Amino acid sequence: MSSTTTIAAIITTHNRRELLERALNSVLIQTRPVDQIVVVDDASEDGTDILLNEMQKREPRIISVRNSTNLGFAKSRNIATSHCTTELIAGLDDDDYWLPPRIETLLAAYVPGTSFVSASDIHMKPDGSQKAMVRGYAVTAEQLLYGNNAGNHGIMRRRDYFAVGGTDESLFALQDCDLWLGLVSAFGPAKTLPDILQVMDIDPRRERISSVGSRRFKGHMQFYRKWKPRMNRKQRKYRLLHNYVIRDKRPSMKRFIQPVSYTHLRAHETEADL
Repeated sequence: MSSTTTIAAIITTHNRRELLERALNSVLIQTRPVDQIVVVDDASEDGTDILLNEMQKREPRIISVRNSTNLGFAKSRNIATSHCTTELIAGLDDDDYWLPPRIETLLAAYVPGTSFVSASDIHMKPDGSQKAMVRGYAVTAEQLLYGNNAGNHGIMRRRDYFAVGGTDESLFALQDCDLWLGLVSAFGPAKTLPDILQVMDIDPRRERISSVGSRRFKGHMQFYRKWKPRMNRKQRKYRLLHNYVIRDKRPSMKRFIQPVSYTHLRAHETEADL
């Protein structure tokens, strides 16, 4: 990418003031500065608006948008992206944070013919333990139909994001994988990098819409029905088996012995304790 290419960081947040401040600070110390930082406050009630007002006074690149009612992640991400005026966008969850070279490294790898670029992460747990999730391969629709092996965020062209419909607001889960499938199907393979460029703060006590009981199962079934016409027999069986597990059901032995390979989902991703 050219040195004049513009890029925006987009963050959606709801009642996570302290975590949001950490996320924003990680954007502000990037070795390759972003041009805009668009934050959608999804009707927070914990003083998030005060924090954003204070930070905007110090940092003019921050654009803050507040929803009057809670609209959820998908709608909020679409709103955030619509407020960007840059060529590229880079997402960040409010409870995660970037390492300083993230934007610089992703931009260097974003070559023509690539639909999006993501990288490896560190998963940090409440007890302080850390695990590296190392990727480093091309991402295809074939792999994504088994599962999301590209991570939760990357960089992409803003126009491409809207060309595939943005984040599907009807899905209760798997919005990221759905978006990746749309981009790869329309604009060609993506790539992941072995570089660890993000820390994901994994805390099961922290509620996410895609992790709440029946809504999570419903979201997975919505995704399955949406992409079922594109799936082969093995992909359908893998997805259905996975959905059984989410619903805390015990599949029959017949389902267990079907030849579905876990390597289709994880590709070359590896785990390493830190």
